[in-house]
Amino acid sequence: MRDGTSFSHGLIDFIVLSGNSSKIWLFPIVGIIYGLVYYTVFRVLIAKLNLKTPGREDTAIEQSSATGSEMAGKLVTAFGGKENITNLDACITRLRVSVADVAKVDQAELKNLGARGVVVAGSGVQAIFGTKSDNLKTEMDDYIRGM
Repeated sequence: MRDGTSFSHGLIDFIVLSGNSSKIWLFPIVGIIYGLVYYTVFRVLIAKLNLKTPGREDTAIEQSSATGSEMAGKLVTAFGGKENITNLDACITRLRVSVADVAKVDQAELKNLGARGVVVAGSGVQAIFGTKSDNLKTEMDDYIRGM
């Protein structure tokens, strides 16, 4: 079994360069077999070793149903309070907060408030809230200014 491919080994290479190959009919069969082997091996490893993949967390966290300024207040508290927040920003899916002391950030509470995940890098904390991140940033700004 041999196939002529270039750098990318993609579908276009496979089709264009199939004239340079022998037993090309084996490639889809081998591909399906490899796919089944990979799926089975990783499925068994994830189950046997209890690997944490998205959706397989140990405890189910009951999410808060807070809205508006109540939610903003809870978020400010979860980030360690007004004094701990040095910069507040948001992109499409993430609430980005620079903090003075990362140890004061309550990651479990952020997840309880609806964050899909929390990423800490240096003095920056990113809470993934999806498309409502920008609205949460605005509400937090208003809440902090009103304190």
